[in-house]
Amino acid sequence: NLNVVPDLRPQISLLPTDDSSSFESLFFEGSIKDDHGFSALYFYFKKLGEDKANYTRIELSINQSVTQSRFYYNWGLTPLSLKAGESVVYYFEVWDNDGVNGRKSAKTAKLKFNTPDQDELKKKNRAKNQAVKDELEKNVELSREINKELAQLKEKIFNKKEIGFQEKKQLEKLLEKQKQLKSSVEKLQEDQKAKNRLEKQFGEQNDELAEKQKQLEELFEKVMSDEMKKTMEELEKLMEKFEKDKLQNALEKMEMDNEQLEKELDRNLELFKQLEVEKELAEAIEKLEELKDKQAELKEKTAEKRNDKKDLTKEQEEIQKEFEKLDQDLDDLQKKNQQLESPNQIEKTQSYEDQIKQDMKESLEELSKNRRSKSQDSQQESQDGMEELSEKLQSAQMEMESTQAAENLEDLRALLENLISLSFDQEALMEDLRKIERDDPRYVELGQLQKKLQDDSQRIKDSLYALSKRVVMLEAIVNREISSINYNMKKAIADLGERNTPQANNRQQLAMTSINNLALLLDEAVQNMQAQMQSKQGECKKPGKGKPKPGKGNKPSNLKSLQQQLNQQLESLKKQMEGAKKPGEEGKSGMPGGMSKELAQMAAKQAAIRRSLEQIQEQIGESQQGKGGSLQKLADLMEETETDLVNKSITNETLLRQQEILSRLLQSEKAQREREKEERREAKEFTDKIYRNPNSFLEYNRRKEREIELLQTLPPSFSPFYKQKVTEYFNKIEQ
Repeated sequence: NLNVVPDLRPQISLLPTDDSSSFESLFFEGSIKDDHGFSALYFYFKKLGEDKANYTRIELSINQSVTQSRFYYNWGLTPLSLKAGESVVYYFEVWDNDGVNGRKSAKTAKLKFNTPDQDELKKKNRAKNQAVKDELEKNVELSREINKELAQLKEKIFNKKEIGFQEKKQLEKLLEKQKQLKSSVEKLQEDQKAKNRLEKQFGEQNDELAEKQKQLEELFEKVMSDEMKKTMEELEKLMEKFEKDKLQNALEKMEMDNEQLEKELDRNLELFKQLEVEKELAEAIEKLEELKDKQAELKEKTAEKRNDKKDLTKEQEEIQKEFEKLDQDLDDLQKKNQQLESPNQIEKTQSYEDQIKQDMKESLEELSKNRRSKSQDSQQESQDGMEELSEKLQSAQMEMESTQAAENLEDLRALLENLISLSFDQEALMEDLRKIERDDPRYVELGQLQKKLQDDSQRIKDSLYALSKRVVMLEAIVNREISSINYNMKKAIADLGERNTPQANNRQQLAMTSINNLALLLDEAVQNMQAQMQSKQGECKKPGKGKPKPGKGNKPSNLKSLQQQLNQQLESLKKQMEGAKKPGEEGKSGMPGGMSKELAQMAAKQAAIRRSLEQIQEQIGESQQGKGGSLQKLADLMEETETDLVNKSITNETLLRQQEILSRLLQSEKAQREREKEERREAKEFTDKIYRNPNSFLEYNRRKEREIELLQTLPPSFSPFYKQKVTEYFNKIEQ
């Protein structure tokens, strides 16, 4: 008898994995089966929408001599440079080794991976932001709770000669809470990194916000210092010996570390909230510009009679829905801004939003009655309203950037000067203490002087802590150094009270070292801030820099509104100056008290408008030399006004010049409308390296090595039937 057994088609299946939620890579696990073995396994993929493009094929390595096998594949998505809202299709294909009738294949179903669109991305980011804020608040509360219990335990140990069972249990609970806080902080750091990677991969940010986000991520990483971890390890060792003096010192150090940890967590929470407000304001401006352009396009379509009324109505309804979402976002932005310790000056814009919604509603009503002309008027009004609202928000954005930077730099300089003064005073006190005897009547006076220096350092500490909540570039070590200064001065006062001169001198030297370290750190921060402000001023003069994206820069129409406000303020101030002059003082340039600050602020505003204008000049200067030249004349006029304001000289000539500036801005606005609305965006490669090694993939490698080793020891006389049984056995082994 002769039995003919047909060569069956191969089989392939994908198993569910728990790693499919990542946007950096996808991990696959599957199985293949055939009656006589395999010749190849391929992975195919292509972006959705690229119908004409062929699938990209990747060959995967498999053991071709077996009849059943599992395969694992980790697919990195980064090289695809997927944008928000894009999708990619993929599938696997296996081929058998039929050399007589030709190879046969089997494919998995075509699967699709979707990246989040901008709305989904916004929701994800805001949900993650809220989760980070909630976790930070919990950590701050837990840190306060630990500090309170630490203080109680310290007092108990101090008042007892020997440490008992109760104190030991209390210390164990404290260490357990400290470990819980440590693991929570570490998880928070990982969550922050993952959130930032998602924003970098699909979101679009300007360079300044991206830099702030990077600095904030670094602060998160440095929240828990190595010294804190060493203190925890020391306490765990001391729990076995329970030496009272060493335990008291360790608890005291842990209390200082925890106090600093609490402040760093609180600081990061405030900086996180501030950055969230800035990012959402930038997003709102961009969305508003996008809706304004859509409304302008719809107005043009409405004018064409060939366009269907239903399509126009549907498009207007979509714009209205999108604006209502934006309206809600702006309300949330105002609430988040008010929750800050120092809220930004963001003008309430609800009246503008209500008017825009009313105009859109009227446009829909007129479209339903087929009154296209009146509908166009309402569409134009809503477009103008969005233009005005955008100007208000961009004005608030400029105010935040320019005013905050100037104020922070001024505060930082003042702190540096106070710190240098404290350094000289501490050094003089150290010298006096070295020369004096213990029984000298002036010894008490030196102790009082040290107490005064400690009070001064506490004021510096409070001011620096408040400033660190606004300036993200101040490193975490800055607050640690000022805490060290205060702590060592406190110990020096105690030593002076006991007339322990050598120990007091040692503590003063430690405080002095921290003062000098802190002065260097603050000086570096001042230089960095100055360099940053100068780079912003000169950025527009560099080739390829300062070119705003569509919907993100300032346009002449926006600058026109800001310039108009500044002109009104100048006229008002000129009248105040004239009213403040005494009879017979005409022609003098005296400045009434209290107006210097106003003039400085006006000079800063005029400089901000000029810098924005220079960005526009750089953007259009190469292709439209004539318009670029007119903008340069405009910038020169603004610079003359800045000089007048700095010199506290507001004359009639100044006011006339301001009117000329406003007229030229109106001309620039008209020229700007002639330019193309859309610009090409330059793609940037996502460069963050993701190190991913799924446990199942590592386990697969180990199993594969064992399988190959055992298969090599099988007797050659084994029939295919028994070889297949061996393969099935390996595939059934529990992981």
